[in-house]
Order: sequence, then C-alpha cells, then structure tokens
Amino acid sequence: MNQENYIKKWLNGSLSAEELKALRETEDGQFLENLDQSLKHFKAPDFNTTQEFEKLEVVKKKSGKEISWPKAIFRVAASLLIIALGAVYYFQVNQPNLTEVASNDKSTLLLPDSSYVALNVDSRLSYQGESWKHERNVQLDGEAYFKVRSGSRFDVVTTLGTVSVIGTQFNVKSRGDLFEVSCFEGKVKVKASGEETVLTKNQTWRSIKGVGESVDLKLQGSPSWTRGESKYQSVPLSYVLEELERQYHVKVNTNNIDTQQVFTGAFTHDNINLALMSISLPLNLSFKVEENKIWFYSK
Repeated sequence: MNQENYIKKWLNGSLSAEELKALRETEDGQFLENLDQSLKHFKAPDFNTTQEFEKLEVVKKKSGKEISWPKAIFRVAASLLIIALGAVYYFQVNQPNLTEVASNDKSTLLLPDSSYVALNVDSRLSYQGESWKHERNVQLDGEAYFKVRSGSRFDVVTTLGTVSVIGTQFNVKSRGDLFEVSCFEGKVKVKASGEETVLTKNQTWRSIKGVGESVDLKLQGSPSWTRGESKYQSVPLSYVLEELERQYHVKVNTNNIDTQQVFTGAFTHDNINLALMSISLPLNLSFKVEENKIWFYSK
C-alpha cells in the first residue's frame, strides 16, 4: 500500500495495527503522531476527514503537482483546530452549564437541592446546575419567593445586593433601584448598600436608591404577590405603577402627578378596575382606560 493510502486510512481511523506501525516509522507518520497528541486536548464538532482528503486529491489532480503531505495534513489539522477552538469559545460564551428561567408570568421551579422558587411576573433566575455542589449562587433579576430545603445553603445575587440563606423562607425583590428582602421563616443575611443585616422571621429590610432601612410589614405566611395581590408600605408611587404595568401588561401614563409621593396600600392582580381604584382613591387621583393604556391624573 502506498503512503497516500496509509494517510487516508489514518484519517478515517481504519489502519490496522501492522499498517499503523509501518506508518509511524516514516517522517510523515511521526508528524501525524505528534499532531494526534496535540488534537487530543480539544473536542470539536463532527468533521468529515475523508471528504477533506478527497478535496486535497482534487487539488492535486488539477494542479498536476505533488502535494507535500505533512503540509496538506497540517491544513486539515488546522481546520480541525479552528473548529475545536470555535466550539470551546461557543460553549464558554453560551455556558451549557447555565440554567436560566425567564418568566413573563408567574411560574415555579425547583433548584438542584430541591429548594422551591416562585417567580413573579417579568423576573429572571439563573444558576450553574452541574457545579451546584461547589458554587451555590443564584442570579436574580426581578422578584422571587424561596422555600429553602432544610440544611441547604446558597446565595441569591442581584445587582443591588446579596442574600445568604440556610433552611428558610424569604422573598427577594430587585426592581430598578428598589431592593427588598422579607424573611418568612428561619434567618437570612442581607448585604446591600454597604450594610450587612440579619433578618429573622417576619422582618423586612428595604433599600430605595441606595438608602437602606428596616420596614414594619405585616407578613402573612407568604408574599402577597403569591396570593394575587401587591402590597406596599410607604413606597414611592412610581414603583407601584411599574408593578401595575407588569401584572396587567399595560402602559401607564401620568399627567401632572408627583410619582414620588408615597403610597401605602395594595392592589389585586385579577381585576384591573378594582386595582385602579385601589391605587387612585387613597391619593385622590382619577384614571382613564384606553385599550392597554392607563392614564392617571389629578382631580
């Protein structure tokens, strides 16, 4: 068998033990052996080496010139290497280990340790599933209620602060520059706005525009939003109207209204007219509905 056939069979992995031994004794065989050892460090998508070999054959026939096989094989290997590096880059960038849940409406999920998570409307949660035992970080953008399995530890990381937990039930809200954590059972540690606060059952800590404070909220077993209602204690009206937009998928407009005036109250998630009345009456406002647009204005 000539050397070209040896190389072709090496490419598609069909060399016998005797043929492989004979090829290794040649200069080209030593080159291929070193190349094979280098490529073992990479895992690339499927690549049809036989087709590439045939392409080289066509080039050879068209040119009428002899092909330097080490150089030719190097070109094939270079193609393999580029594909391999591309695959490594693709998977690093797209993070196949990353589990991400984006919720347009309310939804629930279980973390790898069987801890329960309920996501509020327009919220996103992600975590590294395969490395959960070593890196227990949950990334949250929005609002979520956690029921953590007893003995489990992990951190809920947001752009505004981090909540460290162990065997507890708590709610985390991270919307714009509003960060709020309520503990319903057990204990949580909150790091935000340059402060570190430990919350126990029925305690709430909140930060608005970087100013943190303890808040006296009457917690009732679980967050109000999981029961179809948004409740507020001395919160600027702008945050209330943003939540109204999320829950009802509407656009809210205001006319000559101070959206920084504080609101204390609640609105339901299943009756928009009742929700609008619940917001407008305490602040002596009027409202108008036009399809999916809501207008609030002073009386």
